[in-house]
Amino acid sequence: MQCTQTCGLEGTPPCPEGSVCEDNQCLARCSPDGRAECDEGFKCTGPPDGPTVCTPDVPSALP
Repeated sequence: MQCTQTCGLEGTPPCPEGSVCEDNQCLARCSPDGRAECDEGFKCTGPPDGPTVCTPDVPSALP
């Protein structure tokens, strides 16, 4: 579990520096090249043309 700041809704403040608003949550920005790393338990993900953010590193249930 993690605490997140709500964003992108009327009356909510902008995300702090170093984060980006994704799905109405402020998520930490990261860099796939390792310049900006995620905390333990998170991985750097994102679309090729969009921002990369730290998301929970959930193990796959598939064998």
